[in-house]
Order: sequence, then C-alpha cells, then structure tokens
Amino acid sequence: MTDNPTVLIPFLIVNFAIIFIHFKFQIVEGSLIFQVHLFTLTIYKKKVDHQQIDRMTVKRVGWGKKRSVTVKSKKGFNLRISNFYPEKTHNDLMDFASEYGIPVSKV
Repeated sequence: MTDNPTVLIPFLIVNFAIIFIHFKFQIVEGSLIFQVHLFTLTIYKKKVDHQQIDRMTVKRVGWGKKRSVTVKSKKGFNLRISNFYPEKTHNDLMDFASEYGIPVSKV
C-alpha cells in the first residue's frame, strides 16, 4: 500500500458504512416492502403491490435450509430476498403468493 492517507480514507468510509447497513422486509396488506437502512436513515425503499408481481422463483442457496426468493415485478427492478430471518418468512411469502394467485416456480 501507499503512504498516502487520502487513498485509505474512502476505503475506511465505505467499510464503515457497510457495517451499519441493514435490510428490512415486510409483508403488509397485499404488498411487499423492502428497505435499506444506514443507521436509522432509509436509503432505499421499494413497495410492490400484489398486482405488480408477475411471478416468484424459489432457489436453494447452499446445502442448508436457506432459500432465495426472487420476486419478478411487471415494471422496475426485481427483488431478491435471501437468507431471511426469521425462517417463517419463506412460508409467509408462499402464503402471500397463494392468497393473491401469484405463480411460484422452484428451481
């Protein structure tokens, strides 16, 4: 590395921010809400109503019970929800899909 501290400062700022970023996912009244927070500040928020969802794809991630659900929306970016806690989030998503008639495929 170099002796110049100006190279190190952006690296430290990015690492510090990554440590304090957390994700929040909710199922509320027929919609999915995905948020990214830095400390308590909301950086990104996406709300997808059940009418906007085209389909959901379930994939297995690793050898354990961890799964990944990709929510494909008709407009905009897709949501990828993986390594969720609590474990019942997967069941809640499957109940949400069956309640609103959203097709689910397992890969």
